[in-house]
Amino acid sequence: MVWRHPQPHVSQRRWCHMRRSVAPGRKGVRRRVQPGFKSPSWDRLVSALALGHPAVPMAPAVPLALLAMGLGLGLALPSCDHPPHLWCSSWEIAVACQAESHCANLSRPTAAPVQLSLYYESLCPACRGFLVQQLFTTWLLLPTDVLNITLVPYGNAEEKKVSGKWQFQCQHGLEECLGNMLQACLMHEAENFTTYFPVIFCMESGSSTIKNLKACLQVYAPQLDAGRIIACVKGELGAALMHRNAQLTDALDPPHQYVPWYGGGSGLGEGAVGIEAVTSSPTSPCRSTRKSCRRRPRIHC
Repeated sequence: MVWRHPQPHVSQRRWCHMRRSVAPGRKGVRRRVQPGFKSPSWDRLVSALALGHPAVPMAPAVPLALLAMGLGLGLALPSCDHPPHLWCSSWEIAVACQAESHCANLSRPTAAPVQLSLYYESLCPACRGFLVQQLFTTWLLLPTDVLNITLVPYGNAEEKKVSGKWQFQCQHGLEECLGNMLQACLMHEAENFTTYFPVIFCMESGSSTIKNLKACLQVYAPQLDAGRIIACVKGELGAALMHRNAQLTDALDPPHQYVPWYGGGSGLGEGAVGIEAVTSSPTSPCRSTRKSCRRRPRIHC
């Protein structure tokens, strides 16, 4: 089966079914969400994670290298056992991976890194397209000290406390709730952004964002234990992490109206090479170093 990226040209109406109404006492958009958390179907989904799944067509290990080749980085030597996004992290790695000329041409910014936060949902096709086709590609090709990214998987979900425990409903149903929580637990377990972002890229690139967890870990982060991540989802920690993401999302000012919703802090200006790809829109990118960058994607959920 041929692996394909999520298609950004598919009709928005087919992607996201929503009901627009103004929430009482608050500006914004309330969306209809599907039943989502702590039901028998949820328990079956989580249990199936521990048992494992047959292989699901997913983004193979080669796209990172192919992307690097297409931008003139060349093929890595057999002695290079580092992923492309780390080739310029040290001169020794650059030499081993034959990336000296590319790394030497990268201008090191004198300004503070660009802060970019992405609020998204694991099954929203617009979020998947933006993360896979734009954000990850831009991050991969920039020096490590140019762009600091914060990922917040929650989006248009809703939470409520039942018998002292947080429960969630997600716009695209049970599987999205599980995908959001899996990624939150992955981030907690990995801690290092350069470790978990390629895994999330892999999960979002595949036909299923949850069934490819173990396969993506084997390719991009074999040092991580899938069992610990699944235990996080099944335990109280997963719900606590999702509650934190709910708080971060609800604290947005102005409130988010759709996903993907992304914003940048100070330092967002012309000096950040490639940031225009992150903030692509019919209008020009942010120019002020102190202005937040929130643009309406052409397709969203």
